[in-house]
Amino acid sequence: MPWSIKNLVFHDKPGPLSNQRSLGYEKVWVYCSNSNCRHSAVLDVSHMSDEVTFNELMPRMLCTIRDHRGADVCTAWHVPRRGDGPGESRRESSGPTRRIV
Repeated sequence: MPWSIKNLVFHDKPGPLSNQRSLGYEKVWVYCSNSNCRHSAVLDVSHMSDEVTFNELMPRMLCTIRDHRGADVCTAWHVPRRGDGPGESRRESSGPTRRIV
């Protein structure tokens, strides 16, 4: 595929929640699309279907500060993923570990 500006537009292709879940993320970052507001929140979407897309979520969001309907929704990259907490590990051990001295 040749490089072009058209290839850089990602919003034309709806991204399902299953894509972010496959990477271990269960939350989305929602921020008000009103330029005077800048209110944002992190929402847990683990109860929603895998087929729900970010484009479907945007018009459903309502800002609790300005009562503005419509928001930008993206993966909450800044929130720790499943298995990133203390004492948790995402990687499965492939065998005994060796201590390097």
